[in-house]
Amino acid sequence: MTLRVLLHRLKTEIVGYRRPVRMARGKPKVLIIGHSHVDCLAHAIAQTGRDDFLAINLRSLAGVPFSRLARRVVETAPTRHPDAVVVCVGGNQHNALGIVENPRPFSIGDMDVPNDHGAAPTRTHIPYHVMRSYFASLLQPELIHDLFEAFPGARRFYLNPPPPLGDWSHLQRNPGIFRAKISLGPPPPQLQMQLYRVQTDVLRGFAMDEDAEFLEAGPPLTDGSGFLAPPYYAADPTHGNAAYGTAMLDVIAAGLAGHP
Repeated sequence: MTLRVLLHRLKTEIVGYRRPVRMARGKPKVLIIGHSHVDCLAHAIAQTGRDDFLAINLRSLAGVPFSRLARRVVETAPTRHPDAVVVCVGGNQHNALGIVENPRPFSIGDMDVPNDHGAAPTRTHIPYHVMRSYFASLLQPELIHDLFEAFPGARRFYLNPPPPLGDWSHLQRNPGIFRAKISLGPPPPQLQMQLYRVQTDVLRGFAMDEDAEFLEAGPPLTDGSGFLAPPYYAADPTHGNAAYGTAMLDVIAAGLAGHP
């Protein structure tokens, strides 16, 4: 835990401090900032013509030094005084580890997980806390903090990236950057969801550190096992489509309406 996070928690828990929030007048302006997972929201904004949402993909600022990234977002944002900021940074780390079977099969915890053929290969057991620490080292809490701090007074939300796509045939048809890895075969579905839940746990903790409400997809956007429901697949191996983006805009709007 960093000193900044420790001081924030002490301030919140001991003296009951809450960051002041600017109250919206009329229709609120919501600024959504993140990486590739915000594209589906940008497409949804364009298709629906909703002028209360604005989206920035940080990939459009490639080359900007990390230390200046949040400041550059402020300089390029359509509004410098949004009523709410929604951050969705990174989010494909779980897919990088679990979208195909690993050359060295592993599990999280102490139990073997069968693959789709029912066999349980010998796996390297990785303790949950070790995997959680690994995800925490990848998910850029400093950038999340800087983006929220760049817009003082705005309500804070963290948008969880979509869950994994559980249909192996979809990945075979749309392998994208994983084309060379398809031959490794499908991973155990239980492992895919374990990895996603570890990532979600880490991101939820970051959101709590920043006094941000955590938003995520649920039914009917997900199936009975927690995977992204097929009607919301993009034509690639990891992202949601514009219909998913539209549904998540509604989730954000509901979060705004329920904010004290």
